[in-house]
Amino acid sequence: MWEPSRKDLDDLESSLARYLNQRETAGKAVPPKSTKYHRQYVGFIRNGERFIYGNFYPVAREFSSYEAHQAVAVCDGGRVFWGIVYDLKKKAFDELQFNGSIAIPPPPPKN
Repeated sequence: MWEPSRKDLDDLESSLARYLNQRETAGKAVPPKSTKYHRQYVGFIRNGERFIYGNFYPVAREFSSYEAHQAVAVCDGGRVFWGIVYDLKKKAFDELQFNGSIAIPPPPPKN
């Protein structure tokens, strides 16, 4: 692991809106625009190259007590919880993933 610089994060942030708009224009899934997000970033190395993983989640008081020191992880939170990988060398995004959503199974058939 490594710590991204302020410039690395500024580059990521300035490119992210454009990337998401391009996805939306192409008819691909994007996070809800009506949600205000907090974010967490961590640098990692894959095959000798540097990447930044961005963890995005809605602004909520329940995360504020630990978000500066611990990853926010929610199971079945839906599309407002998402992550993305930024390739520093290529200045490109990849691996946009949304959190699952709770699926309530149908009731069993009545006999």
